[in-house]
Amino acid sequence: MAHAATMRTTAIWTDRFSQPSPESLIQGVPSTLSGPIEAAMDKLRSLPGIQEMVLWQGVWHWTIAYRHEADTSRCMAYLIADPNKPRLCIPVPSELVPLLPVRKLSRFVRDGILHAPAVGTIRWSCWPLTLKSQVDELMVLMQYRLTPPQPAPKN
Repeated sequence: MAHAATMRTTAIWTDRFSQPSPESLIQGVPSTLSGPIEAAMDKLRSLPGIQEMVLWQGVWHWTIAYRHEADTSRCMAYLIADPNKPRLCIPVPSELVPLLPVRKLSRFVRDGILHAPAVGTIRWSCWPLTLKSQVDELMVLMQYRLTPPQPAPKN
């Protein structure tokens, strides 16, 4: 039998075989970083038609995912509760990017979209969550994801 001191402990967010609750994932984040991630959870939960679930996402491990009830085939946001670097990922369809009102988005959000890797037709935009004000800026983008702007009519 192994001694308690030599047994390997697995962080809750990396234990693939034990699905945690959203709240238990957040408990693993240091208190200095938990404010922004809790604010993101609260704001995402309050969006109309959004469903929250915990999904195993490979390199992101256990992740809090948010889907819209009108399209459950894709997630609109992922809250990555990495204790060292919590992040919010908002996949942005490439066809939405030119329709976004860039002047209404903060530089923080714009840069995240522009420098995001594209996989197929999706830009995988991820932002570190270190300040609650960043969450407010990202919720502006989430509103555009929920109700995309329409292209200007062609004359």
